[in-house]
Amino acid sequence: NYSFGTNNYTCTTPLPGSGTGNITNAPAFVNAAGGDYRLLATSPGIDAGNNADAPSGPDLAGHPRVANGIVDMGAYEYDAFLADYDSDGDGQVDRDEAVAGTDVTDETSFFAISELETATPGELRFGTVLGRVYGVERSDALGAVPQVWVSVTNGIPGTGAAVELVDPDAVNVPHRSYRATVRLAP
Repeated sequence: NYSFGTNNYTCTTPLPGSGTGNITNAPAFVNAAGGDYRLLATSPGIDAGNNADAPSGPDLAGHPRVANGIVDMGAYEYDAFLADYDSDGDGQVDRDEAVAGTDVTDETSFFAISELETATPGELRFGTVLGRVYGVERSDALGAVPQVWVSVTNGIPGTGAAVELVDPDAVNVPHRSYRATVRLAP
């Protein structure tokens, strides 16, 4: 007979007979078959540990051990602002989605210029998120190599509301492409 004591805050099957905070859900690793045991944004292990049991120092990737107030289960702490992988499979890494303020677990959540007003050339509209700074760039030759982008404006503070602006030079160019940039506010 072996006695291993009480298991707390584990992700295992079968569920231990005693203990607190144990789960049997799949852990949702980035790529377990390839040896990448970092947690996806959809992992049930996120914020499911016990801070009192967390080892001191950083996680195995060298990041802070507690990223959102409660330690994660496992050897890696999930932090969307550091994640260089794509949890929802939409082609954008979690870090870029977190900076843009989109949902890293929803492939249909994305940041984009939502309106181009055709009645007024160069009129643009997009939503903003608090704690971000936005800019807008234009190109007169989309697809050119190298692509040349020119700043229309930058330093627009995110307020949580939509921003509307007009490119003052748009009337002189019949076909123009725009893109918005976003970064975390200092």
